[in-house]
Amino acid sequence: MTELLEKAIERLKRLEASEQNAIAVHILEELEDKEKWDTAFAQSQDSLPC
Repeated sequence: MTELLEKAIERLKRLEASEQNAIAVHILEELEDKEKWDTAFAQSQDSLPC
């Protein structure tokens, strides 16, 4: 884990549970979206002209 991420997590720990959950939902959605884009891009490589 990077130092910056550790710093962010330490700050998150000080928030109310509802705020922590809201941020966690946002992070998880972003990660899921990234995975979908990565998968879509990988699958489209065969369709791209050389």
